[in-house]
Amino acid sequence: MDIDVRVSNSDASLRGIKVVDQQTVFATGSNSTVLRTINGGKTWTRLKVCEDAELDFRDVESATVGSLILMSAGPGEKSRIFRSTNGGDSWSLVHRNEEPMGFFNGMAFSKDGRGLLVGDPIDGRLFLLETSNFGATWTPLEGPETREGEYGFAASGTGIVMGTDGHAWIATGAASSRVFHTEDFGKSWSVAATPIRSGEPSEGIFSGAFHENRFGVIVGGDYKQPFVSNSNCATSSNGGKTWSLAKVEMPHKACVRFLDDSKVLAVGRTGIMLSTNRGQTWKMIADESFYTFDVERLTGTVFLAGGDGRVAIGRLRPK
Repeated sequence: MDIDVRVSNSDASLRGIKVVDQQTVFATGSNSTVLRTINGGKTWTRLKVCEDAELDFRDVESATVGSLILMSAGPGEKSRIFRSTNGGDSWSLVHRNEEPMGFFNGMAFSKDGRGLLVGDPIDGRLFLLETSNFGATWTPLEGPETREGEYGFAASGTGIVMGTDGHAWIATGAASSRVFHTEDFGKSWSVAATPIRSGEPSEGIFSGAFHENRFGVIVGGDYKQPFVSNSNCATSSNGGKTWSLAKVEMPHKACVRFLDDSKVLAVGRTGIMLSTNRGQTWKMIADESFYTFDVERLTGTVFLAGGDGRVAIGRLRPK
């Protein structure tokens, strides 16, 4: 992959990213950082969201044209949701976490404006919020039961995936690495065991991706031992009902996405890996460290973000 690193004028740890179109991309992270480019990543400008300078924006989504949803992750009231209806020029606080033990992990949207947000379990159940109006308002939704010590990670906001026709998946880790699946926008859930490493608080599934509600890829590992490379990637071909380890020695990865019907990309502090067969086998294609990425679907351009304010544009080399 050819990677063109750009100057962001930020030293934030960037964990969230959203490609709106070929020219407009948002990257978000620590110290209440929201960066926007309107020229395809050539230059980036920092936007002001609120007066609190200590929020950690782990996820940003485009709910509809001109509408952006921004999520901060943190203990208690540090977990919040902001919304912009003018492309990021101004923001409104639409939800503040009121659970002292709460901690938001990620959110995902369908094309019709329905969305789900997941947080760490409270009283033995995954914390869930739902919206049906492009993130303007959010209401609690009873989540599925979890095991003691099981929770998700807010690594890149991609531990929750929205499919089509009401399908969504949520990945967990620590005590148990499992994938929860709903077919009705969160009204009911099933759960599947996975072979991804678990047992320690720093281990588990950090990111997931699905194609056509059928083909799934999950990645993760141990963020405290990032180069431990076994049991960190698994795939499913039946909508997440069952999972099998991929044939790969993959060090810890924080974000995975499908590039097209068969190509899958995974990134982390430990480099960038590519699969051309829906996650069955992989190869390392770059050593650069990034925490998250998103794809501009028309051109296949990849926008990446990571530590110390690193932003970059990536393009796969022709065969």
